[in-house]
Amino acid sequence: MVEAAVGVANVAGAPLAASLLTLDGTKGMKGWQWLYLLEGIPSIGTGIAMAYMLPKDFHSAKFLSATDKAWLAHTHTANREHLQKAKSAGWVQLLMEAASNRRVWLVALAGICKNAALVGMLFWCPTIVDSLLKGSSLNLGPSGSVAGGAGLHHGHRRNLLGSHDRQPGDRGVSAVLLTAIPFVSAAVCAVWLGHRSQQRKEMSKHIAVPYFIAAVLFVAFPYIALCGGVWSFVCLTLAITALTSPNAVLNSLAAAVSHGPASAVSLALYNAVANLGGLLGPWLIGRVVQATGMYGTALQALGVMVAAAGGLSWYMKRWGL
Repeated sequence: MVEAAVGVANVAGAPLAASLLTLDGTKGMKGWQWLYLLEGIPSIGTGIAMAYMLPKDFHSAKFLSATDKAWLAHTHTANREHLQKAKSAGWVQLLMEAASNRRVWLVALAGICKNAALVGMLFWCPTIVDSLLKGSSLNLGPSGSVAGGAGLHHGHRRNLLGSHDRQPGDRGVSAVLLTAIPFVSAAVCAVWLGHRSQQRKEMSKHIAVPYFIAAVLFVAFPYIALCGGVWSFVCLTLAITALTSPNAVLNSLAAAVSHGPASAVSLALYNAVANLGGLLGPWLIGRVVQATGMYGTALQALGVMVAAAGGLSWYMKRWGL
């Protein structure tokens, strides 16, 4: 549910961002400046409010059932035992134990590959959709120049929405709004996939199969783009859905590969290493587009990264997870 909430936040954020971008020029500020200011203030306010609104402990939480409280009490007792062992072991020993766990590094490597593609798409998705709105294929550079003429038909360009040329400002807002659609699909599929994984008591294949699907779609993207903007957007939506939906299952797998006092350190190590992919993805897309002038090639590079994540996840089947 937490991962689905992230998808819902992306859905709600898209129309909000689009409306804030229309404030461009108001009070002498750019649209992006209004976006940062007006979206940042509620975030800070919510964080402060949560410090006062959340209950002091789970015993006084009215939103928890008696069964939930009993489970939390049992888990809390077990965690205190782990904490006492962790204190006696020392943080250096715990870190060494986590770092020597080969499984943690393999899951973290899969996380790097996944995050490279995911964060890359989060950064570049509006730009790519804007390119589709211009009526060209993904084989074009940031300036909108078409590589090889794909997407042009008898001197006219039809965009993703089926109409001819639009004003640049309209395209920018429309692109931000359209990026909400893939994340609606991703939020729904994340809940379904997590529930199915829990029912089947299996994680590795529930991670690997969606990643393989996403990889195929990313690699095929430039060719599907030749069929038109609508098909390109459908492919983009399915690729983002397949890429994003296993996030919760992957996090559960990362938590399952380590036990005992070092489990918390292992999970922290996984997150720290996997988040390096967030630096790699946007940089990789930018470099490939700069070198080739083609978004399609950049998406194919992301496809290779996702395929690697899928291969690593498939290998983890032998762990019985």
